[in-house]
Parts: sequence; structure tokens; C-alpha cells
Amino acid sequence: MTCGACVSSIENYLSNTDGVKSIVVSLLGESAKVTYYPDIIDEKSILSTIDEIGFKSKLKEEEPPDVAILDVEGLDSDTDSNFQLKCQGILGVDTITVERNEIARIKYRPLDIGIRDLIERINELGFKATLHKASVTSDSNNLEAEKMKRTLFVCLIVGILQMVLMVVEFVTPEIMMKDFLFPGVSIFNTIMWIFATPIQFYVGKRFYVGAWKALKFCHPDMNVLVALGTSAAYFYSVAAIIYGTFHPEFKAKTFFDMSIMLIPIILLGKYLEMIAKGKTSEAIHKLMNLQSKVAFLVKLDENREVVSETEIDVDLVQLDDFVRVRPGSSIPVDGVVFSGTSTVDESMISGESIPVSKEPGSKVIGATTNLNGSFLMRATKVGSNTSLSQIVKLVQEAQTQKAPIQKFADKISSYFVPAVIALALVTFISWMIACTSKAVIHPEGTTDFLFSLLFSISVIVISCPCALGLATPTAVMVGTGVGAQNGVLIKGGKDLETAHKVTAIVFDKTGTITVGNPRVVETELVGSLPLEKFYYFMGTAESVSEHPLAGAIIKKAKELNQEISSPIEFKYVPGSGVECNVDQHSIVVGNLEWIKSKDIKVPKSVKKKMKECNTTAIFGAVDGNIEGIILIDDPIKPEAARTLRILNLMKISCWMITGDNAKSAKSISEKIGLPMERVMYQVKPPDKSKKVRELQEEGHVVAMVGDGINDSPALAMSDVGIAIGAGTDIAIEAANIVLIKNDLLDVVTAIDLSKKTVKRIKINYLCALIYNLLSIPIAAGLLYPFFNIQVPPLIAGICMAFSSVSVVLSSLLLKNYKKPSFQIQELTADTMDPSDTTVEQVPLLVY
Repeated sequence: MTCGACVSSIENYLSNTDGVKSIVVSLLGESAKVTYYPDIIDEKSILSTIDEIGFKSKLKEEEPPDVAILDVEGLDSDTDSNFQLKCQGILGVDTITVERNEIARIKYRPLDIGIRDLIERINELGFKATLHKASVTSDSNNLEAEKMKRTLFVCLIVGILQMVLMVVEFVTPEIMMKDFLFPGVSIFNTIMWIFATPIQFYVGKRFYVGAWKALKFCHPDMNVLVALGTSAAYFYSVAAIIYGTFHPEFKAKTFFDMSIMLIPIILLGKYLEMIAKGKTSEAIHKLMNLQSKVAFLVKLDENREVVSETEIDVDLVQLDDFVRVRPGSSIPVDGVVFSGTSTVDESMISGESIPVSKEPGSKVIGATTNLNGSFLMRATKVGSNTSLSQIVKLVQEAQTQKAPIQKFADKISSYFVPAVIALALVTFISWMIACTSKAVIHPEGTTDFLFSLLFSISVIVISCPCALGLATPTAVMVGTGVGAQNGVLIKGGKDLETAHKVTAIVFDKTGTITVGNPRVVETELVGSLPLEKFYYFMGTAESVSEHPLAGAIIKKAKELNQEISSPIEFKYVPGSGVECNVDQHSIVVGNLEWIKSKDIKVPKSVKKKMKECNTTAIFGAVDGNIEGIILIDDPIKPEAARTLRILNLMKISCWMITGDNAKSAKSISEKIGLPMERVMYQVKPPDKSKKVRELQEEGHVVAMVGDGINDSPALAMSDVGIAIGAGTDIAIEAANIVLIKNDLLDVVTAIDLSKKTVKRIKINYLCALIYNLLSIPIAAGLLYPFFNIQVPPLIAGICMAFSSVSVVLSSLLLKNYKKPSFQIQELTADTMDPSDTTVEQVPLLVY
């Protein structure tokens, strides 16, 4: 595929094929995702249909994490039944398929058996199995680039010979222009014909084949333009020679040099474009190359002492394996530090430039770099479940999805080539009329026909639909790749485009505005229970709750040395509280409304305390009586106020949503500088999405920022759902953008990156449109009547070849993106000129 017209051809044709539900084609990814009905059409038919259109295709298989592909020595059609029978007896094995000689595909349950143990069990059965490694070959893009390079080298040699020949013809015209073989056929034209023919039909074969298939399915593309333009020059020259053999007095000029030069120049442009397009996916390739190839497996004895250390392939690491990570090495898989301390560079995954300290219990991310310490870790995510694998998969899927703005290019591309051909025909007829009517006198050495034909060929050759088709996907690919490097994972072109339109952002309080590490700051007992007993009941009741505040209560109970037991008849109501039975006592824990709904009387002293506190108050009742109030505080993130202020300066209104009461919500809003009218308080989790909907109905494009724990409905309802602090859990389905770090300033980065990417897309479109709108009329001869300027087809080909390259290079400028370094400065009385009465005290946003 070379341009948007190619994409449209595949999408339009397959969309009208019986059994195909939908298709999305990625130009730069050279891939297509087809959804189909298997009872109507199969994979083989889809592939053959794509081949018929003129594009080579093959099935791209993605193995799920529970499938192992093994090389089994001696396995063939005679032994496969015995192999399958024996392997069925291995615990954890579901199905075995022998695909071809010595290759077996085994579906297994990772929780019952790991990949390394599976191979060992098979070997114990008398077979010799190893993990199958796909052959290491270049991708299709690199193979095509190498093929083009070899072809261009041959073209270069022919081009040099042609230049030498033209010099000889200039020095000795009396020799080179003599008749050869036939009357009227000179030595020079004969040799040029010999040079041009293989270039036209062998090197240019790709354009003829592409053009034929494009026309066959009524989707003309760039191949049609190149084939038409070069063929016109070549066959005119052949016709001129043939005519000259019968009319020796006819000395028409030939244009074999156009084939020799024009086709290689267009091919060179395609080669440079291919190299440049390859660089657009450089970010994701860098991430993939971070993966360690080996791991040092450690065996521990009963006392947790190291018994042995073995180097193994990283793909053989299993869940709960202990792995040694040495200084300066890449961490092989996701896991938890078991022993030892170190600092880790996580910049390539999270975008965090400062090394992160690690100690026992700390989470570590696979593919990040261990700096100066050695530690032992326990594997928690392996294979395709690691953070790196999930990030790569997410970014690749994002680069496949089209941005809505791409529809503009697709619409133009569908009419572009027919319009250019029609315009070339009109150009030819117009100049023929002008020449025959003597309104224009053609230059010496040409004829009316030749003069008009050259204008027509230039129009065809200079036109470039590729630039339009590349404008969006190249920018989206670079933008999403750069975002991944900075810890901002954008799930698609649509999400990226919508993010730049955001006018309102709703922040969840807990875990978003606040640190997400709530702690008990005060406990007021109002009943007869002692503090320890009270927290035993409260901690047990909250032990199975998913609410972030539950952790603070459980932690306090453990600090008081209370053993947490298991509650029975547990009931959890999001945004309200829990109720259960503990040791035959009825326990109710939650907010004031939840307590009242259970017909539990609230003393006046408790109500008074509620009015005075600025923190979250949790009530605890035992057997129908209030026993105490737990006041919980969650520190505000240090960057929260700064983030909200920056967003306001970016003309984005900010809102906070919380389940806290008005007083607690007001306390938070004052600390972060948010007006109380933009605080939605006492909102239960199910109602958060309603609040988002209300803002949308007011005309806002709304982004919702939450931690993904209880914000999924609101994230899904918003125009752009942003999950913050995902860490290693990046596959949050409800979110459109996932921020790996728990840093609110990354929200600003996400919006800023989307704005710059969309701006770059618009610049690309502007350049492509200006190029075509200016170059085509000039090639058609617009300036000739005034300045005698005619664009030769060769120059037109050079312009066309480099126009698409320029669009790709424009998109590559996004690789220089840096997170905005925001500084908020105040113009105060000390910095203002007292004589300048026009200056107001305003905040400035400095990038």
C-alpha cells in the first residue's frame, strides 16, 4: 500500500463482500483488521479477495498467553497421535494440535502449569521439546526497501550510461544521429530505446500491475498516474521512430530519457518515503527492543536461601519464579522485589526521568533498567501479560484506528485520480486548440501535438494523492509512539483527536486529586466499646470492601494488633457503606445517609462533630447503636493546584466530583484553588456518569480523570476517559487515555500532545493541498502565456516524489516533542511598570 487510495480500495471492496462485517486498514502498519461471519466467508477467501485487488496478504497470527508453540524432535504424521495421547495426561493441558512436522501447538492453563514445566513434562515422556522461535527476518517493509535499493542501483548504472550517451551525442552529433538499421532511426535513438525498455516494463512493472488491478476494480490510484504518464512519453517516442522509418524527413524528438529518469526518480521517492515511514514507528520498536532476552532463574530452599542460579530464555519464566536482577541489566518480567535494594530507570515505560528506589515489596516493571544494585524478584506477570507487551499491543492497536479527520483525505482520494486524468485530457485539448489556432506558438523542435502532450504528462506526473493519504496516519503513529515513551498511552486516532477538543475536565477526588493513600487521623468513640474492640469490628467489616477508605480502617485495626476475621452476610453499597455480621453482632459502617437509612439514631453530639470536621467521616454502628466516628484524611497531591491552574489557563474548565459532604469537599476545593460551584459533592459512584452527562448537555467536550477503580461508568460516559496512575495495570478498558504514573501533570501532557499532533495533521493537509492546488495548474501551463515557464515531466516527477516524503518528514518533527515545562508567573506590583496603567495583574503560562 502506498497511499490513501490503496486503503480505500481494500476497504471499499471488502466492505461490499458477503460475510464481511467491518474492516479497518492501517496504511503505515501494513495491516487490516477484518470482522467477518465465519459461516459465510472464511480467512482463506478474505486473503484471496485482497490478492485479487492487487495487494499481497497473509494471516497475522497473535498467540494468546495460554498457547505454547513447541519444536518437538522427530514429531511427524506417524507419531503425532502417540504424542497427543501422552500429553493429554499432563495436568493443565487442554488441547494439542500438531500443525506440521516437528511443530506442536499446545493450549494450557498457566495457573496449573507454566511453559517451562510443560516442556519438562513433555521431555520426561520421552520426547525432546524446545520453545519454538520464529525465524528472525526483516518485516515486509524492510524487505521491500532492500528490493527497491537493488533496483535503484541498476537504474543508477543505466542513468549514468544514458548521461554518457547524451554527452557523446552533444559532442559528435554527426555520428550519433546517423541512420542505424532502418532509415530515420538514428544510433542515438536506438540505444536510448534499448536503455528505456527494461526500465519502462521491468522496473516499472509494479506500476503497471498496480494500475491494472486498480482499474479492474474501479479504484484508480497513484499507479495509474505513473503508468499513464510514463507510457505516454514512451509510446509517443516509439511511434515517432516508427513514423520516421517511413518518412525519413520527419525528425521528431524522442523522450526515452523520460522513462530512464522519471521511473527511477519516482521509485527513489517511494524508497525515501518508505524509510521515513519506518521511522514513524521507531518509538514502539525502541520499546520492543527493551525486552531482555535472558533471565537468571534462582532456586530457593526451605529457608529462602539461594540454592542455584541458572540462565534461561526470558520466555521460559513462569509465574512466581524467583529471578536475579544484576546491576545494569534489564528487568526480564514484571514482578515484586523479594530481597535486596536498588534504583531503577523506568523512563522508557513511564516517562519518569528520575530513578525510582526499590526495596522488598516494591513493584518492578519488565524491560526497565536496573541501575546500581542487585536484587531478587518474584515474577507476577510473564509473556504477553507483562506491562511492556500490553503497552506495545495497545499502541499498535491505536495506530490502526483512524482519526475522524482521516475521512477528509479518504473522500478526496476517491475522486483525486479520476479528476487528475480528466484535467490532463482537458489540458491536452486546450493546448492543441491554442496551437492550431495560432494563439500560442510552440517552441522550435516540437510539434503542436508534442507540445500539448508534454503539458498533459506533467499534470499527470506532478499530481500526488499519497501526500493526502499520509497526512493523518503518520502523525498519529508518531504521536501515539511519543506518548507511550512519556507514559501517556492514547488508544487511537479518534481519542487523540477528541482530546484536543476538550473544554471541561472532571476530576475524581480520591486517588486523583488526592494521593490515594487515606489514613485515619482521628477516632471519636461515642458508645461503650473500647478502641481496640471497635476497630476489630470495623476492620473485619471492611476487610472484603473494595473502597479505598477501607484500607485506612484495616490498617488502623492492624496497628492496634487486632486480628481481622471474615464477615458473614456481607453487603456493600458503592458510595454508601457496608453491613454484615461479625461474631453474631450486626455491623454497619458508612456515611451518615447510610446509617440513617438503617434506622440507627445519630446523637446530637455526633451531628455537631460532623459540622465541624473538614475530613471524611465514617460512622460505625454495632447492633443498631453508633459506637464511633472515624475521621479519614487523604493528602492532596502537591501538583494538584498547579495542574488545575494550568488547565484553566488553557481555557479548560475544571470540576471535582466526590462522595464527601459539602464541608469536606469545600476544604479540598479551597486547597486546590477550585471554586465551590465547580465541586460536585455527595455524589455516589453510579451517579458520577450522570454528572458527566449534564456537562455534555451544556455543550462541553468532557474528559473524566479517575483511577479506574470505581470510575468506569463515568470514564465510559465521558468523551475522553483518562485513567491515571495505572502503573502496571494499563489495560483499563473504560479509558481512552491511560497515564502510567500517578501524576496529574500528565493530564496536561496528554491534552498538550493531542493538540500538537492534531495541529501537525492540519499542517500536513495544508501542505498537501497547497502543493496540489499550485503545482497542477503550473504543470498545466498556467504561467506559460506570461513567462514562458513550462514544467518538464522530469521535474514534475521529482516534485511528486518528494511531496509525500515532505509530509512524512513533517510528521517526524513530533519525535522532538518534550513534555511542556510549565512555569506560572504572576505580574505583581514589583514587576509591573507603574507608569503603564494598561497592564493588568494576570497570570502567564510559559511553555
